[in-house]
Amino acid sequence: MTDVVVRLVLAAVLAGAVFGVARALASRRPSQRRITLTGVTDSVVLFTSTDCTNCAAAREAFKIAGIPIREVTWELEGSVLEAAGVTEVPTTVVIGPDGETIDQMSGVPSPRRARRMGAMLGHGPGAGYRTSP
Repeated sequence: MTDVVVRLVLAAVLAGAVFGVARALASRRPSQRRITLTGVTDSVVLFTSTDCTNCAAAREAFKIAGIPIREVTWELEGSVLEAAGVTEVPTTVVIGPDGETIDQMSGVPSPRRARRMGAMLGHGPGAGYRTSP
């Protein structure tokens, strides 16, 4: 009987370990290619498309947060998106005063994330906030 209990406990521990590893691997964020823009400094740049509802939501998130953005639209400035390496919209990139990419994300930013992105360039409360991209 003791042997059966030990085997059941080992099986449960092994199943838990496999489940934990699988969950950890599934939750990993895919690595994101670093987006670079030449000739742009000290800006929050939002890459969009005219027919994208998520792009409109991203634009609205920055508007509500009071964060000025430079919008680059695929239909109007497609060559800029291609040169920067942008493959999906909406994508937001924070470019520092010396032209370095401070932060970037794809998708619609939460109001908190929009405020943080603006704060990285001195806009709004928390000015000067930085993250590691």
